[in-house]
Amino acid sequence: MVVSFKRMNKRPKKIALMGATGSIGLNTLDIIEHHPDDFQIAVLSAQNNWQALAKQALKFKPDTVVIANDDHYKSLKTALSNTGIQILCGKSGLVEAAATTSYDMMVAGISGFAGLPSLYAAIEAGRDIAFGNKECLVCAGDLIMQAVSDKQIKFLPIDSEHNAIFQVFENDNARAIKRLVLTASGGPFRDRDWSDLKDITPDQAVAHPNWSMGAKISVDSATMMNKALEMIEAHYLFHMPYDKIDAVLHPQSMVHSFVEYQDGSWLSQAGPADMRTPILYAVGHPQRLETRGDRLDLTAKAHNFNFYPIKRGHYPLFDLARDVMMQGQEKLIAMNAANEVAVHAFLKGQIGYHDILRIIEAVLETVEPINLSTIDNIIAFDAEFRIKTKAHIK
Repeated sequence: MVVSFKRMNKRPKKIALMGATGSIGLNTLDIIEHHPDDFQIAVLSAQNNWQALAKQALKFKPDTVVIANDDHYKSLKTALSNTGIQILCGKSGLVEAAATTSYDMMVAGISGFAGLPSLYAAIEAGRDIAFGNKECLVCAGDLIMQAVSDKQIKFLPIDSEHNAIFQVFENDNARAIKRLVLTASGGPFRDRDWSDLKDITPDQAVAHPNWSMGAKISVDSATMMNKALEMIEAHYLFHMPYDKIDAVLHPQSMVHSFVEYQDGSWLSQAGPADMRTPILYAVGHPQRLETRGDRLDLTAKAHNFNFYPIKRGHYPLFDLARDVMMQGQEKLIAMNAANEVAVHAFLKGQIGYHDILRIIEAVLETVEPINLSTIDNIIAFDAEFRIKTKAHIK
């Protein structure tokens, strides 16, 4: 299972919030603002948005802030002069903050593979983790989960699907689990065929029908690559073989995954499409704290919950990723790197929507076996395939 238990401190839990200006970060800060007796910000980080980071720092008064893009270091330092806040920058600054500053739990909200070094540094330092970065597990799942086990830390999922599974996963009956079934909204193109999506624009692709998320994950939700990555994440989090992990379309996004047991029971967690619900559960665990977010009231009005099978061919990137799942770590890292680079190029208008699939397929054909026994090996391998993907796009 994904967690070893520690008694919660009576003092406010000190949080290192990595990715503070993104969707996970903003929702986390909303929670912390309204639970001042339970949480305190110790670290804030952002990639580029130094103005927003500075405002957050002045409001929440962390010990340390990190701007990952070195170009903005001087601007941030000027904005926070005379505050006594330690200011770090770059990838090394993220790792330093994760490894050496004083805090109880990291909220890992940095988007994509870029979150891996600081996440691994926090685990090695023995800090509890509220985990919102599936790409890290996709690329380095074995190393991460081994380190979590070695350090005996909490490792609690923030993704609504995995958070739901965690809440109904019976550790003592793990052998009686028949399947984990993740729910998926299907994104904005659920009712359209792939062949009709050639001219889709970035604005159309990021218009998720239910969730408010960043641009990259919104595109991944449209292609359903995101759901495939979540299935890989579930494989590592819950130590479940791939043939016991499935997904189903659920347009309402109110039921956030199932655990099916061999006795015929399907256990699920339901709630609003509001990221504050799973984040609050993760950072507050083992307590259940009061939410100020949206609520689902089944007694006030009628609700229709629908579930549909995912037909092969409707989401070609989902099909591709499911095929790649069991083909080795090299393929997973290459697929994730190619997807991140291709989606970024699509959002910038450099390639078309269909090109995302073609580029990933082409890059995967170049993968060869290699030693990936360390985080440094994985980082180097990822960098190699980002270069290959960019070259292919050009």
